[in-house]
Amino acid sequence: MDIETTVEQIASTANKVPEMQAMLKGWDRIVALEIDEATYALISEAQEVRVQKGPVENADLSFKMAAETLEAIVTGQTTPLAAKLGGKIASTGRLTDILKFVSLLKMALDAAPGK
Repeated sequence: MDIETTVEQIASTANKVPEMQAMLKGWDRIVALEIDEATYALISEAQEVRVQKGPVENADLSFKMAAETLEAIVTGQTTPLAAKLGGKIASTGRLTDILKFVSLLKMALDAAPGK
């Protein structure tokens, strides 16, 4: 599994799926992702999500996980919420934002091509 491609696919799907667009309305946030040694930011602004490679300052929330955890989520072996509750994902930020991002992540993966 290519981590960068997966992160890009999450952003691309968020920009296309009407239900995700509705959830993103008014939710301008910077989400830092650390997956093994790779770092990315998903930046949600004006209902548009873009990816920035590398560390980001001033993130509203952050998630840290192993690539195996991301792969298990992508392949449907677990859900983002189960991984978070099982201690496989470390996060910082407001609980409401974390839960919203986890919901958006699940929606993006469910809507991804090939699902």
